[in-house]
Amino acid sequence: MSAVILDLPHLERVTFEDRSLQREVLTLFCTQLGAHLVRLGVGVDDDELLELLHTIKGAARGVGAVALAECVADEESRCRSGQSCRMERVSSVAMQTQQAIEHRLAALS
Repeated sequence: MSAVILDLPHLERVTFEDRSLQREVLTLFCTQLGAHLVRLGVGVDDDELLELLHTIKGAARGVGAVALAECVADEESRCRSGQSCRMERVSSVAMQTQQAIEHRLAALS
């Protein structure tokens, strides 16, 4: 994967360089991402799958989780074209993203 995991300059711009706001936004993102991944893991219909992927993509773009946003956008396109979603790929990139966010949260403390 060549994309940046977490675009810190983007994150700083959207949070006005407010460290407290960064902590809040990143914590909320990780919580929501975990909930969405759980829903994806229990098996959902195609419409819900696309909705969840689209939601994750938008949230990831919002916080600067570039690699995850790109990965999910690829999988969303695959699903829309009738191919199966590679959830193991999404899960792997999500885990890398969560690790990068945990590292950032530790730096903000």
